Amino acid sequence: MNDLVVRPFHPADFPAFFNLAGQPGEEGHHLLPNPDGDGGPMLVLAQGDQLLGYATARPLPGLDRHLELALFIVPAGRRRGYGQRLLQALLAQLQQTSTRLVSCPVPALDSPAGLFLQRQQFFLEHEEWQMVRDLANLPVVQPPAGYDLASYPRQQAIAHFRRLYELAFAGEPSYQPYDSDIEVDMALAHSTDLLFLTHRAEPIGFAWARFVTPVLGELEPLGVAAAYQGKGLGRVLLPAGLHHLAGRGHQQARLGVWADNARAIRLYQQFGFQRTSSRCFLAYQLRAE
Repeated sequence: MNDLVVRPFHPADFPAFFNLAGQPGEEGHHLLPNPDGDGGPMLVLAQGDQLLGYATARPLPGLDRHLELALFIVPAGRRRGYGQRLLQALLAQLQQTSTRLVSCPVPALDSPAGLFLQRQQFFLEHEEWQMVRDLANLPVVQPPAGYDLASYPRQQAIAHFRRLYELAFAGEPSYQPYDSDIEVDMALAHSTDLLFLTHRAEPIGFAWARFVTPVLGELEPLGVAAAYQGKGLGRVLLPAGLHHLAGRGHQQARLGVWADNARAIRLYQQFGFQRTSSRCFLAYQLRAE
């Protein structure tokens, strides 16, 4: 490997870099990160003008000093130590920053990517299930007395959502706050995609309906303010969100849930959701809290 060089990405690398997009990742696909403007360091493994791989770590919105890893090696270069060389160079660079944690989603712990990262001292941070149900034979939505469903103009909806998101999830392991109204605004296709549950006209819960494909819609996130949890209100918001997705023409609904959230999983299963896949998030701790 004496003729190989690990170095920062340069603008002149763009043509070679995008040629990597057509090559399969270890799991049959790979997502090419944006090498300019996403806020994270990016290193490439080069042999002359040829790029053999890249490693980058991008900031995760709402998670202070927590970066997400993307690592790719061309198929011909795998199992030759190239991935380890790139990853260790990236981690050494991050050691000089305030980064606390680097994480990476993999399909399973025993997948090639999962096994590789565990050999590099990555540990299981959490497992997330993807659950899906058909949007046929939906249950009737019946808010209790004093409760109702509502939507709001865009800026009002964004303000309600950010406030309720914190009230619902602050302190939870999965809490990943939205840093600004702009962050929500960029992700929100239509103001009506934020559906609110109100109590005496005050918003106390929400479900965000998202477009995935013409067939598949997603409810993410869905939550109720802590003061109203334990009252069965998720049984109102969840079917309301399903009816909203069905009204947009979707045939299936998807949501994500942490594998250790037994209460939420039971609720989703009672409403006909079935686990279809999962992702394991492996993490490397650069420094303690």
